[in-house]
Amino acid sequence: RVQGSRWPRFRASRACHSVMAMPLAPLQPAPAREPLAEGWEEFLDRSTSTYYYHHKASGTTQWDPPAGPGAGSQALAAAPASGSSPASLGANASLASAAPCGGGAAPDVAPSAAGAGVVSPFEGLNGGGLAPAGGPSSGNLWASWNPNLLQGPSSSSRARSLAPPGRLSGFDQTSGPGGGSKRKHIPCLLEECIDELLQESMRCPVTGKFNGTYADCTFGRGGHTREILKQLSPSGRLFAFDVDPEAVLHAKDLEVEDPRFRIIHRPFGDIGEVFAPGQLNGVLLDLGVSSPQLDDWHRGFNVSEDGPLDMRMNPDQGMSMQDWLRGATAEELSWVIHSYGEDDDSHLSERIAETILAKQRDAGGSIGSTRRLGEIVRQAKLHVHDGNTTHPAKLTFQSLRVFLNHEMQQLDLALSGSMRVLAAGGRCCVISFKRKESNAIRRFVRSHEEPDHYLVRSLGYGPRLCELFPLLATDKDFSVRQVRDPRKPKMGEVEFNWRSRSSAVHTLQKFRRNADLLAPELRVVRSSAQRFVEPRLRPAFQGGDAAPVVVRAESAAAVTGSGPPASAPAPELPEGE
Repeated sequence: RVQGSRWPRFRASRACHSVMAMPLAPLQPAPAREPLAEGWEEFLDRSTSTYYYHHKASGTTQWDPPAGPGAGSQALAAAPASGSSPASLGANASLASAAPCGGGAAPDVAPSAAGAGVVSPFEGLNGGGLAPAGGPSSGNLWASWNPNLLQGPSSSSRARSLAPPGRLSGFDQTSGPGGGSKRKHIPCLLEECIDELLQESMRCPVTGKFNGTYADCTFGRGGHTREILKQLSPSGRLFAFDVDPEAVLHAKDLEVEDPRFRIIHRPFGDIGEVFAPGQLNGVLLDLGVSSPQLDDWHRGFNVSEDGPLDMRMNPDQGMSMQDWLRGATAEELSWVIHSYGEDDDSHLSERIAETILAKQRDAGGSIGSTRRLGEIVRQAKLHVHDGNTTHPAKLTFQSLRVFLNHEMQQLDLALSGSMRVLAAGGRCCVISFKRKESNAIRRFVRSHEEPDHYLVRSLGYGPRLCELFPLLATDKDFSVRQVRDPRKPKMGEVEFNWRSRSSAVHTLQKFRRNADLLAPELRVVRSSAQRFVEPRLRPAFQGGDAAPVVVRAESAAAVTGSGPPASAPAPELPEGE
């Protein structure tokens, strides 16, 4: 990636910034580059920036560089028999994970009957298309491993791993509910969110932890939730919302671990109904779909996977996208695609909608898989060149998901509800990923801002000031202020978690309202058509000549001939030219 940049100086500075910004352990000194013993290979562990070594024939993995010509034969002699169970091999293959980050050899664990009960962290990887084509053999899980095939979310992703399966970055080393490994959920902007949400005024001077009651409106897999709990004092409390039954199951386990935490199985738009006014000190909103939902093919969120066309955050409630498409009209589908996806191109939205419904009729009245819908949209955009390198159906899938799960309506409800239940001075931190989400946050802030003092003196409290500051036309006793510009992820986080590249955290803070309540007759607000009027007088727009230049027909021969006709007068040039 760095070598592909155009400018050498930019390449060097960007490379240095990447190393400095990476949230990794300090770089370890590189080992002496001596020839490795026969059968040994060297790998870079990106989680610790340290090299480690693997002997392919024996399956031995260690941090210390192998020394001596007999190192390969010694490792082979200590290797488990080829008939060992996959469970015991999985325990051996994950020895590198148990090694200390600062170096040192991994402890030798001989396979035994006790290892038979250990669930291999690599089972199910082949079915997910992440392992090499041959898959792990029954004898040695490392035998067919290829580092070039084990990488991040896509072939163009920069979040790439060079580690063998046992050290694969971005994957949880525990089996998921379905028996296969799940991609580890990496929360976006974790440090920035904690820094903005927990204020110094709430810090306990004795323990150094933070007091107060907080709400994480999107539990997901609990990445932000667990970090908030680490920062809370024993008297602190944390509530979380989620409608996904699978996320609620994970949250129930956390309830058992930490009595300060409670999960609420309701949409986060209900936050204004769950809590009393002034009960919370901070609210966190992580918008969009979570990584576990994207990586779970049977949920139907991922355009790159082949699964049922569901797209529901709560698969136990509501209507799937497959069922909704059966009864949708072309006008309705066009509105959804244009409103939440292809918002810059109304004609393309209509073409996509007509193509989807036509293909649905040809298929017997139903489109059942995500891959089939993705191919249909690809065909509809076959000759569209918009410079987008992602899947052509990505924005269409996004629009259908946003519509089906009421995501924009939930955001509006959550913002207004959060400000009602926050105490004065409390903060609401919102992680957005799309421009439409950022626009909704900005509109909410504009409609709840206090009036500018200069405009108050200039215009006075009246209808015009209500138009500029909509808060004055309401009876709300609070105002909202965006305390700083949205914070973007550091380059190191984007390198580690490619899905965070478009994220931004917006910090909104609640204040008591200072502006006076206006009488009803002063709250008269004109419509947008009356407030935004096209100018009647348009200034002239022309070149340097006062009058337009008319090219005679006979002078056209000058374009192809040797020179201007004899009858054509020479043009008069201004003096000095």
